[in-house]
Amino acid sequence: MTTINDISDLARILQERPEWLSAIRGLVLTEEVLRMPETMAELTKTVEELARQTAEQFRVVNERLGRLETDVGGLKSDMAEVKDDVGGLKSDVAELKAEQRRTNRRLDRVESQLGAVRGDVFEITAARKILPSVIQQMGLYHCDPIVGPGINLAQDRINDIRQAEQAGTVERNSDQEVGLADIVLYGRQSSDNEPIWVVIEASARIDEHDITRARHRADILAAVYRENSAAVVVGESIDDRDQARATDAGVSVITVRPRYRPTEGDD
Repeated sequence: MTTINDISDLARILQERPEWLSAIRGLVLTEEVLRMPETMAELTKTVEELARQTAEQFRVVNERLGRLETDVGGLKSDMAEVKDDVGGLKSDVAELKAEQRRTNRRLDRVESQLGAVRGDVFEITAARKILPSVIQQMGLYHCDPIVGPGINLAQDRINDIRQAEQAGTVERNSDQEVGLADIVLYGRQSSDNEPIWVVIEASARIDEHDITRARHRADILAAVYRENSAAVVVGESIDDRDQARATDAGVSVITVRPRYRPTEGDD
């Protein structure tokens, strides 16, 4: 009978009797531990398969990324061309805007010149055709033109105004102010036979400036000669606001029909 006194006896016996080693292993180790080599083999196989699948997925992803990089490169090239085209368009638009501004300035100058010509023509027309109407509406007679188209302020009148300037009765340069009036008449009122100065400002479109000038110039003559004066504005049109200004300033408004009124479809 074999006697086992210590671990060395057990080790020696197990080396001599391998079948005992298998029996003892079955008693000592659990089923899970015994199956571990098989489990590890299966796990290794699973990991290898996962690695293979992952590598394939990375390959597909890399191919897609490569195609995307190619597409992005093409898009960048297209965008660069688009930017160049947009830059060219911006330059063209800037040139067009600059040309439009130049054209607008030319049109403004032409409109200003046409307005000045129209105003001059209207003033001449006023002197020839409107004066009879003004004289009648103002109740005047024995009227003499003092200032008007082709009529400058006489030197003796200039001297009168300058003496009033020196005396402080009127402000400086009042003689020039009166001389710039469109029309100045001197006559008498049929109502009381009193002398009166009438200052007329003629403009196709009556505005605040016409009203102010007529009133100021009439006041100068009234102060210089200590006689009655009247301010009149004559034109083809006036808006409600300027009509109210004229009323407040005591300026008479006479409107006349335009010589030419555009019809529908005219530019």
